[in-house]
Amino acid sequence: MIALLTCPTSTYYSPSTKIALITPPPFLENMWRAQHVAWALREGRATTEAEAVYGCERFSAVTQEYASSCKHVAKDMEVECIDIHSGMIKVAGGFVESRLEKYYTSVFIPWVAFAAHTAEMDYT
Repeated sequence: MIALLTCPTSTYYSPSTKIALITPPPFLENMWRAQHVAWALREGRATTEAEAVYGCERFSAVTQEYASSCKHVAKDMEVECIDIHSGMIKVAGGFVESRLEKYYTSVFIPWVAFAAHTAEMDYT
């Protein structure tokens, strides 16, 4: 996709377009599980907590790998990378879910509560 915009022979070539890859925020497994269970029960997708947990497995290690890959691709493609993942962990003082939770309005919307802290971050 980056090549489509940066390669002069591409139909979509756009030399004035600025490209930045953005890493995902840290993934909070416990918060995700709690919100997923509440949603599944509320929406009638499950009748018990055990049933609601089935299929909702997501792992913070996978998100960390994805964030790391974003940074590598940005470096390789010579585009900017906004490292939200590392920035949030740095501002929180480490990857501790209880410290990171305050930056999330829900696991689906971390940006709202985190926006006030972005001035403290080094995006590189």
